[in-house]
Order: sequence, then C-alpha cells, then structure tokens
Amino acid sequence: MDLPDSAAPDTDLMNSLGFDSIQLIQLIVNLETALDFEFEDQDMSMEHFLKLEDLVHLVEQRIIEQTTL
Repeated sequence: MDLPDSAAPDTDLMNSLGFDSIQLIQLIVNLETALDFEFEDQDMSMEHFLKLEDLVHLVEQRIIEQTTL
C-alpha cells in the first residue's frame, strides 16, 4: 500500500487517497507489523485516521510510549 509522492501531511486518507475501511485495516496491520507494536483500543477512532498527519502523530506517540517502557 503505497502513498503517492504528492501526499502532504494534511492529505485526507479517505477522500483524497480513496482509502476505504478495508484498506485502513490493512494499513493498521501493516504498521503494527512493520513497527512491532500494537495500537491501543482507544486508538481505533476515525479521528486518528482522517489525515496523514493524524496517523503519523499517533504512530509517533506509540513509538515514544514503547521506547519509554
């Protein structure tokens, strides 16, 4: 699942990139596998997956939390 080079931080994942719910689930699983962590239940809110920058921020938070444990 590749993002176009033109994807800016404020790119809307669903409307601009055409992600559907299945693709979002695939993205979540791929991120968890690649980065060796799991999203928390409270992370599974659409507010975290609206824009690319929202998702990046969430991933950064999870990585920081994982490295401080």
